Amino acid sequence: RAEYAAKELPPAEWFQERLAKVGYALPKSGEVDTATRETLATFQMKYRPSDFAGKPDSETAALLDVVTSPGGMVLKGEADQPPRPYTSRW
Repeated sequence: RAEYAAKELPPAEWFQERLAKVGYALPKSGEVDTATRETLATFQMKYRPSDFAGKPDSETAALLDVVTSPGGMVLKGEADQPPRPYTSRW
């Protein structure tokens, strides 16, 4: 999050591309349009339910970056268990 808080937010296309990588179907308009805001809100409800206004922000950018990075959402396993991918309870 700090990386994105210190910089300008990525453009709308970046958010749309990352949301598509996560599996959300939305048009890549290059604008923060209604479809993008609704999809961002859905993503935020799952990964950050404390604020799901559908606005692109630094925390959402950081979450999308982690979720779309190889090995980004892996939980450390118990001593006798291997790491496992993160899955939301939602």
